[in-house]
Amino acid sequence: MQLVRLGFGDMANALARGDVDAYVGSEPGPSINVLAGKGKILLYPYNTPVGQINVTFATRSDLVAKQPDYVRSVVKTHCQAMAWAGKPSSLTEFEAETTKLLGARSPRSTWR
Repeated sequence: MQLVRLGFGDMANALARGDVDAYVGSEPGPSINVLAGKGKILLYPYNTPVGQINVTFATRSDLVAKQPDYVRSVVKTHCQAMAWAGKPSSLTEFEAETTKLLGARSPRSTWR
């Protein structure tokens, strides 16, 4: 096995072209590969209230130091959105909006 470092945005295309045999990444790359018939999900290492996704929410340390109230507001809004999206009553709308934004079917409906 030879490990290759790829940029996040290059992973799905590298698999589709046959440049790599596999990759560890997160959405939307896996959905793109599965829907194009160019890949198969082997393992989901994460499970969240909104499904099996993995994302990072990050900011610069200088922004935290200079505008802590703004950063708290953004984090609070994000937490509220994730709490809403994790409710079974919100799942259909969450999946529809995600599909509209990313242009692919949601992971929950694609791989189950």
